[in-house]
Amino acid sequence: MSRRRLLGVAGPLVLALVSVATAAFSQTEPPPPNVIIVETPAAPPPPPAVEASGEVLGEADPPPPPPRQRPRTRLYGWLAGGYAVQRVFAIGASGYDVSGSLGADFGSLSVGAEVDVVPAITDGGLHTTTVTFGPVVEGHFDRIRVGGMLRIDSYDVGRVTNGGDLFSLGIGLGAHLTLDLVPFDDDHGALFLMLKGNVDAFGDAALYGAFGGAGVRF
Repeated sequence: MSRRRLLGVAGPLVLALVSVATAAFSQTEPPPPNVIIVETPAAPPPPPAVEASGEVLGEADPPPPPPRQRPRTRLYGWLAGGYAVQRVFAIGASGYDVSGSLGADFGSLSVGAEVDVVPAITDGGLHTTTVTFGPVVEGHFDRIRVGGMLRIDSYDVGRVTNGGDLFSLGIGLGAHLTLDLVPFDDDHGALFLMLKGNVDAFGDAALYGAFGGAGVRF
C-alpha cells in the first residue's frame, strides 16, 4: 500500500478517535458547584443601663420636677374708691366710698385690717358719715380675690333743725370681690375693680350698703 493511500485511510480514523475522546471527556467533567449565600443576623442592641438599685434607666427620662417653693410672706396694702349707696329705715342715701387695707400676704391668703369711710346724702338732704374699721381675710384665686370683714361702725347723721348730730355705734359683716385688670410686681400688685356689700346693726336699725369702684394694690 502506498504512503499516500495509507494517509488517506489513517486521517479520517484519527479524526474519529479525537472526536470520541473529546465527547467522553466532556461527559465526565463535573458540573460547577452550587453557591449558597447565608445572611448573617444583625447583632442584638445593647441591654439598657441598670442602676445599682436595679432600676432600668431610660434613654430620655424627663428631669425630676424642681422642689416646690413655699409661698413667701410679704406685706401688702391697697386703696380703693368709688360710688356707694346706703339704706337705713327705708331711707336711701348715696355718696362715695374711700377704703384702704394693710396686712400680710401669705400667697393664697391674706389677713389684715381695713378702714372704710362713706360720706353720703340721704334722699331728704341729710348728710351722713359712716366710718368702719375691722379685720379682713381675703382668698386669692388667680386674678380674682374674695374677702370677708368683721365691721365695727360709727354712723353719724347731721340734723337740720338744731345743727346737732345723731351718732350711733354698730357692728356688722361685709364682703368684697376684686378683679385684677393690670397686674404688676410679679402679680402681687395690680390695678383692680372692686364690688362690696355690707349689713350693719345700729340698735334696732339695720344699715345696708353697696359699693362699686376701682383701686390699686401694692
